[in-house]
Amino acid sequence: MLAAGATVIMACRSESRAKQAMEDILTTATLKHASCGAGAGEEETTVLLSPRERLLFCKCDVSDYDSVRQAVKDFDKMNLPLDILINNAGIMMGSRKENDKGHELTMACNHLGHFLLTHLLLPKLQQADDGRIIVVTSSTYTLADKGIDLEDLNCEKRKYTMFSQYAQSKLANIMMGKELTRREMRRVVQSDKKGKPVSVHMVHPGLVRTDVVRNMPWYLKYPNMIFSVVLVTLQKASDAGAYTNVFCATSKSLEGKSGDYFSNSQVFETNEFANDEEKAEALWDLSCEMVGLEKK
Repeated sequence: MLAAGATVIMACRSESRAKQAMEDILTTATLKHASCGAGAGEEETTVLLSPRERLLFCKCDVSDYDSVRQAVKDFDKMNLPLDILINNAGIMMGSRKENDKGHELTMACNHLGHFLLTHLLLPKLQQADDGRIIVVTSSTYTLADKGIDLEDLNCEKRKYTMFSQYAQSKLANIMMGKELTRREMRRVVQSDKKGKPVSVHMVHPGLVRTDVVRNMPWYLKYPNMIFSVVLVTLQKASDAGAYTNVFCATSKSLEGKSGDYFSNSQVFETNEFANDEEKAEALWDLSCEMVGLEKK
């Protein structure tokens, strides 16, 4: 995104790790300056912003709802427009843990925190000419073979396993993406003001070699490390894993389209549980309640 000329705000938990990632990007990527043309009736001028000036840090831990709210306030102080939101953070936990609100951490990080962040940033996205939200999900949502468990989203009654709760959170990502698509369409239809709906694209990045496995139990983590030489041949590098995100964020072919699930930049059908509109609306209301938002 930076190489394409965008101003990129990296919303991360750790400032030191984010700054290191920034330096890696600035020293290894092929970057260019962004050109800003004059408005109508003005002389054509070009303002060049260096890549370093277009790469910004905003502290945010999506598993901490207070941190999310503060991050939105910090972003507002930057006085920048918002065209694209990529909800990319994700964890897999080997054992059940909770955040400070008593919510199971995988669901809090992968779904609830992103739900809150998206809701708070939506007014700015609605001001964009082509506002887009990219929801990074996973094909493992299909492991939730009985659908979303609205009676036990926190996994307090069910037996906790890493993959089952991860699947629940990834299914929630898709259901909320589709529900937001429907709500944005209704907003525009019912509004007297001219505008476009913010589009939502759900992305399965593929099997990418990242450190998301760091919280796996030892009997999965150590084999993953030992056989990493073999596994790396089956997994995507991180830049390849990001490709579909960037495609959905920038491709002109997706203008006016919304609500689809992508893998390798191609649309795939989702299952009956992901397409359940009644459950999606109920999940929306429950999510609002859990993160302290008014139901609408």
